[in-house]
Order: sequence, then C-alpha cells, then structure tokens
Amino acid sequence: MKEKIYYVQSKEDPTALVAIEPGYFNDGRVLTWYDGAHERVIEIKEVSSNEPDLVKIKDRENRIYTFVPMTLDIYNQHVKQHLFAPEDFAREEDMVAAFKKTLGSSNID
Repeated sequence: MKEKIYYVQSKEDPTALVAIEPGYFNDGRVLTWYDGAHERVIEIKEVSSNEPDLVKIKDRENRIYTFVPMTLDIYNQHVKQHLFAPEDFAREEDMVAAFKKTLGSSNID
C-alpha cells in the first residue's frame, strides 16, 4: 500500500479523504498515513479486500475506511472540492507530485 496515494472513504469519519504514505506497523495491527495536514494512526480490527485495488479496514471503534488508489478522475470528482487550496491538474503525475509536496521531503517513489 505504501507507494500509492489513496482516496479514503468513511461514513463514520467524514474527515478522512486522502492517504499519503500509508503503512502497517506492529505486525499489521496499526495503520498510519498522512492526509496532507497531519499523520493519522488507527488500530486495525479487521482488513478485507474484495477487489485488487480496494482495501477496507475496520478500526477498534468499528469505523470502516475504504482505500482506493487516487486517480485524476477520483481527485476531480471526490477530493478537489474538499481541499483548502484545490488545484487543477492536466496529468496524474502532477497530482501525485503535489500530494507528495505536502510532506516536504518524502520517500514516495
């Protein structure tokens, strides 16, 4: 999961939107990611994946987070209007670079 930027959906947590550098820790019991403003940390209760590019995670409070790789279409339809300083991108690579830039020095390749 770590190499991609994800669109995050959660009915129980409407503040979830973007995951940059997601990673599992403590033998897969903890998931962390950056959302462009701060680091998020959740304890994992359950992980499921019915599709190759979709991961659902239930945390200890029974909130469900769905992670889908971010595309330019997803950004334009679901993410852009929620950002403080939304940008228009011609290419997906430019969008990814802009998200990486929010981290300063990043190790996403």
